[in-house]
Amino acid sequence: MRVPPAAGGHTHARTALGLAVALLGQGCAGVEAPRGSAGQGWSYVFEINQALNTMETAVCFEGKPPSVFVPQVKDARRALVRAAVVDGPALTPAPWGLDLSAVPPGGCVRYTLDLEELASSWGWGSRDRRYHDDDLVLTPDVWLWTSDPRPGAIPITASFRLPPDIEAVVPWPALPDGRYRVPRTAWRIKAAAAFVRTDVIRFEAAGARVQVARLGEGWQMTPAEVERWVRGAVEANAGLFDGRFPVEDITVLLLPAGGEEVGFGMSTRGGGSAVTLTVGQGLGLGAAERDWTLYHEVLHLAFPSLQTEHAWLYEGLVTYYEPILRVRAGLKPSRWAWERLHDGFRRGRSTRTDRTLREESAQMHRIYAFWPVYWGGAALAFLSDVELRSARPPGPFASLDAEVRALTACCLRDDLPPWEVSDLLGQLQLPADAQELGSIAARHLDQHDFPDLSDAYRRLGLRFDAEGKLLTQPGEPGAELRIAIMGRDVEALE
Repeated sequence: MRVPPAAGGHTHARTALGLAVALLGQGCAGVEAPRGSAGQGWSYVFEINQALNTMETAVCFEGKPPSVFVPQVKDARRALVRAAVVDGPALTPAPWGLDLSAVPPGGCVRYTLDLEELASSWGWGSRDRRYHDDDLVLTPDVWLWTSDPRPGAIPITASFRLPPDIEAVVPWPALPDGRYRVPRTAWRIKAAAAFVRTDVIRFEAAGARVQVARLGEGWQMTPAEVERWVRGAVEANAGLFDGRFPVEDITVLLLPAGGEEVGFGMSTRGGGSAVTLTVGQGLGLGAAERDWTLYHEVLHLAFPSLQTEHAWLYEGLVTYYEPILRVRAGLKPSRWAWERLHDGFRRGRSTRTDRTLREESAQMHRIYAFWPVYWGGAALAFLSDVELRSARPPGPFASLDAEVRALTACCLRDDLPPWEVSDLLGQLQLPADAQELGSIAARHLDQHDFPDLSDAYRRLGLRFDAEGKLLTQPGEPGAELRIAIMGRDVEALE
């Protein structure tokens, strides 16, 4: 996640319920309910009106329905307009949701939500629950109601019935018949989705299917320029995985803001891999490609999900690799990347508190210890990479690249909960004395000082002046190791 700037973006005033009020007098007319059949599990159909202010959902259950139905976000209960058993009685909402005891086996339920209520600005969460001109970003966490406890391994599908000029942009895997498979992560992890009137940009990059939606109007970049920007980020990061990005589908939502910069960025995995960026609509292609945020957030999707207290690892790895992978892809010079890393390490060192890196990581969002955690974790990744590449004889893994690829291959799965860091690193099955990421982290996580990088700098031949400019020339001692990490040596000083 990118450290958020001041809150921004556009709001869009909406009128009262309109269609929802009309539907109240129509009983269960509206959405035709999907009918379950053997092996279908649950099936949802979502219908949204032209004004994007009402959603009517029908869900059918193969076999016995769950006993209760609830929104994943408790505050979303206030958006419920009405609910009923299809071909049966109305359901009286309870404070916690819906009692489904009146629904027969194989039966269906229909519920109607006021999307204006869901899209109200609720502070931090308003970034994924807001109108932008005539488009709507709205996380499924508030409109995809479910059982309590959450459903297990049963198959769940969904489809949309929308006006012809509106398209649903969801991260769920598409099925050949036009429906979507709803993965189990939809119930466990924060998710992103939108309903847009503009054309969705779709393409393939590095083996991944990518869809990009720009919400609102007035963007400077053309669809072709947006595709180039996003494609470049996916393909650069795929270089860490032999040119093939390790997830099959990526959704990118671009939310409008004033100005010409990229602001807040966030990656989410609920129901599939997605990136949400708040972007100044005046941003041009050149400035977009110079910014780091999209590259950072896309790379998050390639690593196994970790529990939130281990931010030093999931943010540290991405922070370390972001400039390196851009150099390997030919997007940036090597000298720029070494200076960027050096500047980040100085920033991490200067912003450290009296807490250990482990403590700062566990409390990062509460105490806003972003730079110490991002760059402290990046320093551990840097030290690990240098140690692994310098080992003679080589150990089980000859580079941090190899360790990361092994962890992604084993553990990037949507049927697994977020990892405890020791369990994840334990999947490498390394000997106790191996100089790898876990052992190096163990030496530094409970220290109060920023990691000492002087020996790694010496091995790499990195020399900087007081302003942080790299003095090292191509071919000087450490060139072999510099080339191993960056894919090329530093460029000559002008």
